[in-house]
Amino acid sequence: FEPRWCVEFAPRRRGIPRACLATVMRSLRPWRYWRRVKMSHRVRAGRLAAYLLLLLAGLYVLFCLSQGARAWDQWWERTHDPTFSTSSVGGTKLVIHAMLLPFSDRSLGSATYTRLRRWPGGGLLTRSYRAPGRFASSWTEEAAAAAFCGVFFAACPLVFLALPASRRRAKVRWGHIMRITAHGGSYVAIAAVIILVSGTVRRLETSPWWSRNVLAAAEAPVFIVLCAALGLWWAAAIRAYLRMEHGRAVTAAVLTTAFFAACAILFKTHPTFIVMPLSRLLFPT
Repeated sequence: FEPRWCVEFAPRRRGIPRACLATVMRSLRPWRYWRRVKMSHRVRAGRLAAYLLLLLAGLYVLFCLSQGARAWDQWWERTHDPTFSTSSVGGTKLVIHAMLLPFSDRSLGSATYTRLRRWPGGGLLTRSYRAPGRFASSWTEEAAAAAFCGVFFAACPLVFLALPASRRRAKVRWGHIMRITAHGGSYVAIAAVIILVSGTVRRLETSPWWSRNVLAAAEAPVFIVLCAALGLWWAAAIRAYLRMEHGRAVTAAVLTTAFFAACAILFKTHPTFIVMPLSRLLFPT
């Protein structure tokens, strides 16, 4: 019996969005999840692609909302400055522009301030509003964390290329591995949501100071928990779904290889993300 709550086996196409939400929620219990989804169930590649596209679309919408919130934050901050005089653009227009064109490098207008000191041009100072594209380029730390999670998860299925004999004995096809990878996209999506929400709140000038401190302190534990969740997902899939021989050894090989591959790529793209934690661990003083 196919689980109808799964996005692959939803009876109607209009029920796919609801099935996507159910798949994400049930994937948080990986052992029970893979006892319900069997290798005998036919792999539906189209549904898996739709699932990943819907997850990406949801993340893009959330990113657009984040850009809009930051645009409103800078407009509110500048218009509530005691020296604020006039603005050439309204906050609503800035927010709509940031949400519809989150990677735009165009600034729509400027704000004028009156200073007590004498300034060239009649004591007035004009500053342009930052474009949404400059917001997008400031996600350096979050981009490193997202890159590590993405590379780690993408490298896990590639490790099976080095295990042809184990795959043949367990009758594992590439469609089964593709199913594990696609369904596990929920973990990457959850990680991206946490990164977007945390990064947005930390960058808003109007957010309370205590929220920034709490989020900064929770970054490392949350990142460790997400990496452990990805590892548990693959461990449950290998042992409960694929039922491969020497499941623990296969799981250790897959996770270890993927972890070091992610560290190597991240060291190439974002070296400080690897060097700084190691230096703090080796030299705590």
